[in-house]
Amino acid sequence: FYQVIGNPNLDPEYADSIQLGADYTTPNRRGRIGVNLFRNDVEDLIESQSLGFVATPGQLAAILAAENLDPSFNPVLGRLLFTYKNINDVVTQGVEVDGDLAIGHGATVAGAYTFLDARDSNTERELTLRHRHQGYVKFGWALARIGLRANVRGSLYSSWIAARSTQDTVAPAFSLWDAYVSQRVVRGLSAYLAVNNLADNQDPNTGVVLPSGAPAGIYRPEVGRTVRVGV
Repeated sequence: FYQVIGNPNLDPEYADSIQLGADYTTPNRRGRIGVNLFRNDVEDLIESQSLGFVATPGQLAAILAAENLDPSFNPVLGRLLFTYKNINDVVTQGVEVDGDLAIGHGATVAGAYTFLDARDSNTERELTLRHRHQGYVKFGWALARIGLRANVRGSLYSSWIAARSTQDTVAPAFSLWDAYVSQRVVRGLSAYLAVNNLADNQDPNTGVVLPSGAPAGIYRPEVGRTVRVGV
């Protein structure tokens, strides 16, 4: 779906970071919540940057010349091309909240949320390839007496800027859900079933062919739904 070309012209990056966090656990120890504030000031941040969707040899040659990259690089055409760059100075800051709660009868719920403000210090523009909002939730259930454990987990992502151009390419929000269940067969041996990406969620451009005949650019390749069984 994409290829990355190395960049020998990179400078090292430097960062100053500060974090301030706290946790609170309820007196009965059935619940916990944590909050963390963070800020990172980065000089000469190294980032993978999209060079666009390369469809023809002429387009590839023009991109390599414009970026001063090795012209001997010979990627497969019809894919999104990335390289690493120093993108000036940036600030990433935000807040993380996470917690878990035992709700009785072997059931638990847990979750986390991160708000991220990531910007170029010089232009104040948002950075690419970063989700402003990101979350996680998990519902679990366990019956120790019979050796049964199960959970459903979801990872939630807001829309993000996938590529910079005259008009930014904004990829849509999405969520990925997984499930797991295991049962003790005998002491020391359990059987399990795990399903990742329950809804088979994929990039909306997966399988889409442009009028030119080239595949549409894919910004978050997924392997699809995966099922595993084992002991």
